[in-house]
Amino acid sequence: MNFLKSRKFLITILSIVLVAFNDQFNLHLSADQVTAIASIIVSYLLGQSYIDSRNGNSNS
Repeated sequence: MNFLKSRKFLITILSIVLVAFNDQFNLHLSADQVTAIASIIVSYLLGQSYIDSRNGNSNS
């Protein structure tokens, strides 16, 4: 259950919630804005995964 405390996991869940809320509650985010936010999140997750693999830490 350590993955529930992972920053990468929490950010992934928050990004899914953002997209769902945009659709459900009509937050007026355009497709370009959602794509830009998703790009930033994906780049953060990839960078953090790379750093974790270099440090031998898979639980951060």
